[in-house]
Amino acid sequence: MKIALRIEYKKGVEDPEASVVEKNALTLGFDRLKSIKIAKEYVFDVNGKEGKAQVEKIARDLLVNPVIQQYTIYERDE
Repeated sequence: MKIALRIEYKKGVEDPEASVVEKNALTLGFDRLKSIKIAKEYVFDVNGKEGKAQVEKIARDLLVNPVIQQYTIYERDE
């Protein structure tokens, strides 16, 4: 089973990478652009429900800063 972990900044937290991309896109004439949000996605190949629980623990203990980031875990098509 494949489990995806998507991490992004919380609403109201500035995303410096997205700000740079947005500024440069507007400079290049992409004037229909409203905003950009960047997220990072990890895909884990796991065995069963315990594997999904381990991904949750990896997110909480290793990858996510809960002060400024939020995350979503979901099953992904093979």
